[in-house]
Amino acid sequence: MSFLAPWFLLGGLALGLPVVFHLIQRTTRERTLFSTLRFLRPSPPRLTKRNRFNNILLLLLRCIALILLALGFARPFLPSSSHRIGSQGTQRLVVLLDDSASMRRSGLWDEALQSVRTIVGNAGDSDEVAVYTFNRELQPVMTHSEWAATTVGQRQTLALSRLNSLKPSWSATRLGLCLQQAAEILSEQERDREVPVRRRLILVSDQQEGSHADVLAGYEWPPGVELELIPVRAKSANNAGLQWTYSTADTSKSVPTDHQVRVSNAADAKRDRFQVGWSSLGSDQFIGKPVDVLVPPGQSRSVTLPKRPSSAAETVQLLGDDEPFDNRIYLAAAAKKRTSVLYLGADRTNEARQPLFFLRSALTRDDPSLFDLRAHAPSETLSPSDLSDLSLIVVTDPLPDSTIGLIQEQLERGVPVLFSPKTSEGGQTLAKLAGVQDLILEDAIPKDYALLGEMDFQHPLLAPFSDPKFQDFTRIHFWKFRRLNPSTLPGARIVARFDTGDPALIELPFKKSRIIVLTSGWSSVDSQLALSTKFVPWIDGILDPENLRPEEIRPWLVGDTVTLVPSSVERQVRLPDGTMVPLAAHTNQFNRTYLPGIYRLEGPGASSTWSVNLDPVESQTAPLAAETWTRFGTPVGRATPASTTVTSTGAAATETEGQQKLWRWFLVGTWAILLVESIVARLTSSRQATPIPSLA
Repeated sequence: MSFLAPWFLLGGLALGLPVVFHLIQRTTRERTLFSTLRFLRPSPPRLTKRNRFNNILLLLLRCIALILLALGFARPFLPSSSHRIGSQGTQRLVVLLDDSASMRRSGLWDEALQSVRTIVGNAGDSDEVAVYTFNRELQPVMTHSEWAATTVGQRQTLALSRLNSLKPSWSATRLGLCLQQAAEILSEQERDREVPVRRRLILVSDQQEGSHADVLAGYEWPPGVELELIPVRAKSANNAGLQWTYSTADTSKSVPTDHQVRVSNAADAKRDRFQVGWSSLGSDQFIGKPVDVLVPPGQSRSVTLPKRPSSAAETVQLLGDDEPFDNRIYLAAAAKKRTSVLYLGADRTNEARQPLFFLRSALTRDDPSLFDLRAHAPSETLSPSDLSDLSLIVVTDPLPDSTIGLIQEQLERGVPVLFSPKTSEGGQTLAKLAGVQDLILEDAIPKDYALLGEMDFQHPLLAPFSDPKFQDFTRIHFWKFRRLNPSTLPGARIVARFDTGDPALIELPFKKSRIIVLTSGWSSVDSQLALSTKFVPWIDGILDPENLRPEEIRPWLVGDTVTLVPSSVERQVRLPDGTMVPLAAHTNQFNRTYLPGIYRLEGPGASSTWSVNLDPVESQTAPLAAETWTRFGTPVGRATPASTTVTSTGAAATETEGQQKLWRWFLVGTWAILLVESIVARLTSSRQATPIPSLA
């Protein structure tokens, strides 16, 4: 039997008290009749050699009660087999090395790496060691199976060579989640073993406040798994962080403002004066005048920046801080390019309620200089300048064969065509453009009006409305449309249908491009589409389907998966360090956001850029309070890096004692002995009491 608090055994010295009380008698038990006592002084009995124990049983009961009480307070426990084996040196280790962005602070990474090297180097021949790095998730450096498959003399060499190639990442810290995963690895492996071993989970980390360790609060730690901490501390306590200030509390749906950032200063920092301003990629020089800001330790301040000076100013940096890892944030400048649209229809130039009028209003709503709308009647001859650098061709009326041939050439070059016939007479033009026969368009007029029913919001044509809050089209009424049989268009994909079941929006692939067929027009004669809030984003999506506009979706952080608009051609993504990553056709996700900075999508028709920033919680670099682990209910010991083969079993002993709780039985025994002692004392006093006869 072992004791968790053996110093309480000193309470056994109290055994002398019942002995002394039995030997010292304040009043004699013998009674002698005497006439008067008024002239005699009371004389208490003194301890002499002639004193004897009057009741041995009562003395023993009192001594036993004191012994049981001392043993209970000493918290006894029976060592388990895992304790005995672990004390002999056999153990299974999982070492977690924090490689999150906060470990980029001065001195942290070298100290942490040296601690792990020492642990691995001092492992015994019978030990089983696994090393993992962690940030947002666990990454194996060397697993238990690899350790076991390597010869004893080569294990440390292989593990150390892999450790030497590691560097801290830019990812956020998910300490609680990764600790759970590592504890489960040890717990699962223990179930597969017949002979238990000592299981230790050693954490080498700065244990920052922003590590998301709070998920451990609801986690039941596996029994028998010891957690030992090796904290590393930065050389300087000064650290200030920079982050965007968002327009709403929900950052997943908000937009970072162009001109407002937040500066946060560490609680134990010695600096409080900083400068914030715009700069270009890779430069430490400000573009324009910076803003001076005073941030007391432990506080944060919002800073309003001047307007972005140029498109080259894609970063905001903070100067005056000792730790630069979180002193720069990125915001991709929107690419501005001139868009040319060719409109082929019989509309008059300024005639309201016609498709050309609404299309011109939509294109020139912000900056008219960025759009070139070339309107021509179907009978006009098109010059080469009319067909140069087109982004979209819009057809609303029947075309002659010569013009159809020119449009097909543009389709082969990758220019999309939006075909929205005003009448059923446009069926022949569509048939010739698509190269099909027997295509018939019929004018259809619903009884009251038609509504859009079935819609494929996953399709790129409806991508601007993929968010559920934008999917309400019930206020758009269609007074008439053109009915066609989609089976006459091979390869056609129906993107939307009317509530009558007829196709409303069709995509027809054509070599390198596509023909988009809208069976109802957007003029006020055909529908309310142009008068709704859906028209402008729908036209924008057709003009630039590759434009992700990520800053309008959410602020991307390191490690996030970016959603892209799929394309039928292969593209490339240029990373912030200049590396080109190929992107397969029809791919709509990109997950290699390992670096903070500006990402650029390049390829046919692609011109998207988006920014990826460091998670703001990484700037919360103050270490976790010691009582945090106690609040989480996690059994924590402390490892000694210099000697890992001879370690303290305090954490395991505490866990074993907490499971057995033998002290309860000792306290129960104490109460039982005291009860018996009370009964014996009562009976003894009754038996020895003798009545005193009256003198009368």
